[in-house]
Formats: sequence, C-alpha cells, structure tokens
Amino acid sequence: VALYVLVGLLVGVVAALGRRVDFAVGRVVDLGLMFPTLLLLLAIQGVTSSTSLGEVAFAIAVTQWPYVARLTRAEALRLAALPHVEAARAVGAGPLRILGVHILPLAATPALTAAAFGIGQAVLFETALTFLGFGVPPPTASWGELLAQAQASGLAPWLLIPPTVAVAAVVLACNLVGDGVRAALSVSAPVGSR
Repeated sequence: VALYVLVGLLVGVVAALGRRVDFAVGRVVDLGLMFPTLLLLLAIQGVTSSTSLGEVAFAIAVTQWPYVARLTRAEALRLAALPHVEAARAVGAGPLRILGVHILPLAATPALTAAAFGIGQAVLFETALTFLGFGVPPPTASWGELLAQAQASGLAPWLLIPPTVAVAAVVLACNLVGDGVRAALSVSAPVGSR
C-alpha cells in the first residue's frame, strides 16, 4: 500500500506542471484504470513462475497506483488554481518548488485517505490470490490458504468461519480507520483548500 500510494501521489502531483503534462498523466492513469484489478493481478502472478510475499505486494501496487493518482491529480489541479499557488508563481517560485511546497502537502490528503482504505483492499486481494493458488506459497500463513483448505475439506464450518471473520474484521477496521482519517483531514485542512 505504501508503494502504490507513493507512486500514485507523485504521478498525480506531476499533473499540475501544465496542460501537456496533465494530458499525458491523465492518459496513463486512464490506461491503468482500464483493466479489471483481479484479472490483472492474476495475469501478473501467472507470468511469474514462483510467488513470494514481495511479488504479491508488487503486483497489488502495480494494479492500484492509478486509483491514487486519479484522486491526487484532481486535488493537485484544484490546488494549482488557488491564490497561494498563483502568489508563489508571481514572486518567481519555480515549478518544482511550487509542486513540493505548495501543492504536494495539500494534495496528500486524498492519498492518505486512500491508503487507509487500501490496506483493507490489499488484504482482500492477497486473500483472493492465495485462495486461487496465485498468492503466497503454502508455508507462509495466509487467510486465503485457510479458505482454500476449508473448501478442500467440504466447507467445514470450524475451518471456514475463523478466516472469514478475520478477513471481514480487518477490512471493516480499515474502512473505519479510513473514514476517521478522511474526517480528521477534512477538519484540519486549511480553509482555502476545501
């Protein structure tokens, strides 16, 4: 999640450099959003002969960064039109200084909110990949592996219920944290940036 939030944040903020850069970034983000996430994850994992936790994390990051980039791009473009950014341009601040000092800190708000929600999504994706046999190898503990074992044993309730409840609890907790982060950041945001 940290990897794809960082990539999405940087790509999204770069869109505020100008119309041509924004157009190029917008097309790259649209291309990344075009593919269904789980299908793309399966394709990436199917290409590699061996799987590890790092490869699963990298595959999730490759498929999820466009979502963060889209949010950050919209926020960066909105921030680029605010008076404090225009004032920085008027006093001669360069494009990189404007991006790094005046746009990036405020554009990080949607990326941080997406990160909180993204942890729950990453848990779901890893569980689904491992359940389908494309995730982490069996010696590594995974809720997807536990669900696969429960299915192989005829869906015995004592094998099916614990990993299902654990996944649901983690995803619910991440969504509640995401709501809290969004509420906290929207309250503490400067008046001109709302």
